[in-house]
Amino acid sequence: AAAGGPPRYGGRELREAHANLAIADEAFDRVAAHLLETLEHLGVAEEDRASVLAAVAPTKPLIVGEVAARAPVTPPRRT
Repeated sequence: AAAGGPPRYGGRELREAHANLAIADEAFDRVAAHLLETLEHLGVAEEDRASVLAAVAPTKPLIVGEVAARAPVTPPRRT
C-alpha cells in the first residue's frame, strides 16, 4: 500500500515484524539507498523515485530504534 499497491495486507504490522531483528539506522539507510539506486538503474523517473522514498521514509521508526525494540511480539497468523 505504501508504494501504491493494494491497501489490504494480511501480515503482521511493521513494528511487530521487525521488533526482534535489531535493525540499525545504518542498515535501514543502506536498504533505502539500494532501493533508490536500483530504481534509477531501471530508468524510473526522478519524481517517481522521490515518491517511493517519501513512502518508505516514514516506516523507519517502525523498523529501527526504540519503537521497534519495544514492540510486542506475537506469533505469525496462520492462513
